[in-house]
Amino acid sequence: MIDAATRERALAWVKAQGARAAEAVRPPPPPPDPVDPLIIAGPIIRAEERMHRIGDDGLVHPYRDQGGLWTIGIGHLLSRDPDLPVGTFAPISLAAAELIFRRDLEAAGRAVAHLVRGPLTANQWAALISFTFNLGAGNLEISTLRRRVNRGDIEGAAEQFPRWRFVRGVESSGLLARRMRERDLFLS
Repeated sequence: MIDAATRERALAWVKAQGARAAEAVRPPPPPPDPVDPLIIAGPIIRAEERMHRIGDDGLVHPYRDQGGLWTIGIGHLLSRDPDLPVGTFAPISLAAAELIFRRDLEAAGRAVAHLVRGPLTANQWAALISFTFNLGAGNLEISTLRRRVNRGDIEGAAEQFPRWRFVRGVESSGLLARRMRERDLFLS
């Protein structure tokens, strides 16, 4: 027979071992939520794209972007057909333009999340979201920029931003300035 004191010590030891075992198999707590890259990218894209063509009627009217394509609101592409006549697209409300912007921003974020692997900082994500918002997921997908990011070559990836400065084969100083701002954000 085991005396009461020995039994108590044995039970205490088993309990302690159980607690240590439970600690060993308990998953670590999740890391704190990182800064949402959309919170960083949204204002940057908004500043780059701006809300265009608000008429005296308070509505947001379609306009042609640098490439001659019909666009509305904050950089939302309406058509890839540059030959469509004026009046093809109706104006929209400011609220509708804001909703479209948010959806486009989220779509760019999803595209980056789908195409890019590896750990990135919130600023790197935001720079890639801005790039994708402006150029489209297809261009991110085929880019050397993405391939270098996925290889972990951050410096090499950053040097790819300025290469995307042309509109229909013509260099755009505005796009070059935007790409340099994205590059700087990516490296910060």
